[in-house]
Amino acid sequence: MLAGSVYLALWVATCAGASRLDSLGSDVASLGFPPAGLRFFLLLTFGWAGVLLELLALMVHGALPWLLDAVGGPFRFWDWQQVLSLLACAAVILPLRRWVPEIRNFAMPSHFVLFFSAALIVSALMALGTVPALPDQAQAQAIFLSWLIGNFIAIITLAPLLLVWVLPGLDRYLRQGHWRERRAPYVKSARPCFACLIDSLLLGAALLGTALLGWVGMSWGFDLEQYFPFAPLFLLLPLAGVALRGGLHGAVLGTAVLESGLVLLVALYGDPNAVLQYQMGMIAIALTGLLLGGAMEARNQALGRLRSYNETLQRELVTTEQHLQVLLRAAPVGILEFDANERCRYISAIGCTLCGCALEQALGRNVLEFVHPNDRDYFGFVWQINRHSEETHWLEFRLNGTDLWCAAHWINRRGADRSPEGAILVLANATERREKDERLWLLAHCDALTGLPNRALYWDRLEQELLRARRVARSVAVLWVDLDGFKAVNDRLGHAAGDALLRAVAQRLCHRMRDSDTVARVGGDEFALILPDVTDSEAVVGVATELAASLAEPFELPQGPARISASIGMAWYPQHAAEAETLVQYADMAMYAAKRAGRSRVCVWPVETTPGLEVGAADRTEALRSPSAVAWGEQNAGEKVPFESSLESALRDDG
Repeated sequence: MLAGSVYLALWVATCAGASRLDSLGSDVASLGFPPAGLRFFLLLTFGWAGVLLELLALMVHGALPWLLDAVGGPFRFWDWQQVLSLLACAAVILPLRRWVPEIRNFAMPSHFVLFFSAALIVSALMALGTVPALPDQAQAQAIFLSWLIGNFIAIITLAPLLLVWVLPGLDRYLRQGHWRERRAPYVKSARPCFACLIDSLLLGAALLGTALLGWVGMSWGFDLEQYFPFAPLFLLLPLAGVALRGGLHGAVLGTAVLESGLVLLVALYGDPNAVLQYQMGMIAIALTGLLLGGAMEARNQALGRLRSYNETLQRELVTTEQHLQVLLRAAPVGILEFDANERCRYISAIGCTLCGCALEQALGRNVLEFVHPNDRDYFGFVWQINRHSEETHWLEFRLNGTDLWCAAHWINRRGADRSPEGAILVLANATERREKDERLWLLAHCDALTGLPNRALYWDRLEQELLRARRVARSVAVLWVDLDGFKAVNDRLGHAAGDALLRAVAQRLCHRMRDSDTVARVGGDEFALILPDVTDSEAVVGVATELAASLAEPFELPQGPARISASIGMAWYPQHAAEAETLVQYADMAMYAAKRAGRSRVCVWPVETTPGLEVGAADRTEALRSPSAVAWGEQNAGEKVPFESSLESALRDDG
């Protein structure tokens, strides 16, 4: 109700103002008829509701003279010619309003053209409803053209101003009950209203200056009347500045100020015979201002969309980065990025933990500085040969700061010109897996009780030693050891004592052996030894004798003391056999020969050529001189002596 009342008051006031200008005795009123702009705005904004409100305005306008006439003139409900003109305008605007809802968007060229085409058609229809019926056709055509242009000027001046400045607030008032847009205190308005008002005042001042200059020129006798209709065109320059500064809001407001000022100037100083020239100038000013305003609005909308897109993209980038950071923190891998000079330029938190360094310490370090010194040669070799490859590579190495084993996957990065830009390295902690693999390997190849190599590993090492011996032309000695009296200890003291005894036997056997020798447990109480690089067979016999003497010494077990002995059989490669299986078979047969000879003895293959298998401690000298059978003694038992000196030491003791 309030909005309708304001519209009726404004409609009547503008009509009254136009009539007042027309009473000055000139055609100034035809320079712009504001009700035409109001009607166009009303129909374009409210549709059929606007038609009803406009009919009410026509009725009020028709009845107003009757109400104001003191004599009491004839009452006209409304002018039917104006009603027909209104319906004709509605027939043009309402379909256009329905087909093109965003026709008031001056930033789009197509909508701009449709808007001004509709304004021209509506101006013609309203002029037809305004021009009276005259017998002189030429005079009627002149009046029609003058009012058509005047209506067009009013529409392109007033309707955009109302659409841009009034409609948003009116829409909020009708929908939400308040005129101004409610914003948070810290949010600045995107519409530079204050700047537009200041610019419009400056335009008014420029227009006033132009009018003053024209008045002074005419007062001094200069013949400026013929140029005055075109002088206001120089105001297009400040209008362009206002449009560039304030966009569409500044352009429509500045255009309205200039047009209103020009109407007043023409009413005061203008030539009534140059109305058409004034109208052309006003149309040029209005079109230029609105075109510039529409262009700036399109620019501002594009910048707004770009700004919104950038903000959205920035938020997405931040969200993506946060998501990636969460994934990196959740993934149990370390990520390192290196530049083209193999210097670290990024390392994840897990990477810092694996490498045992802080972020500041890692950045700028060479890739080799992250690798354990013992693995740098191998790592550097693999890294360099795959530096130009585009495939994903895999490597395991130890880290320098923590000595952890890691499985590394890396890929080389390439630039747009295919030049190397660095590499990305992904580290996974492989220490636990390698420990598991080692434990599995030990379970598969080592005896669980003693920790010595089992039968499978023994055979593998024997094959390897025989192959090596063939290449270097060296001898290999195989010793087969079987414990005497072990079952009695196991039965008397229990299985726990038997296990402890086997561990103690393993320690005594390993104590006398070299690092290159192999001591294996191949059965319950059977042990096998591999002695590579044998140069003196008699020295090996002395070692076997010391082993037998060492095993014959008492064992102090947690369950009690125990005594056992050992029967040892020996065979050599290549003197006795060239194959591993045959060699072990001969050593085993020699061991059984030692058992048959009374146990606690050392027997060398071939046993059939071995004299005096019953040799005891009293005949140690003869036994040591024998090349195939030796009885053990107690002296030097368990001591580490070189192979070459063991036989000499035994002979010296006999002497």
